Amino acid sequence: MIVHQAYKYRIYPNADQQQLIRRMFGCCRFVFNHFLAKWNSAYSETGKGLSYHSCATALPAPKNRPKLSATCRTLDAKRCIDFF
Repeated sequence: MIVHQAYKYRIYPNADQQQLIRRMFGCCRFVFNHFLAKWNSAYSETGKGLSYHSCATALPAPKNRPKLSATCRTLDAKRCIDFF
């Protein structure tokens, strides 16, 4: 019998930390939605989705956008692609 154990954590960020958390999640939401749209269009055209490698190599292109580059670190954006 396998027993699973879970822990719950609660954080109490200060105002600066809350701002960083909001920026990180905003960046992840932007990157995820961008690649989700690309994945859906590739799937509808070819019947196959995108691979992790194709998404990771295409990542610098959206980073050139001023909205994304001002708020997003590359490491956070690469972590968002892991969900594909």
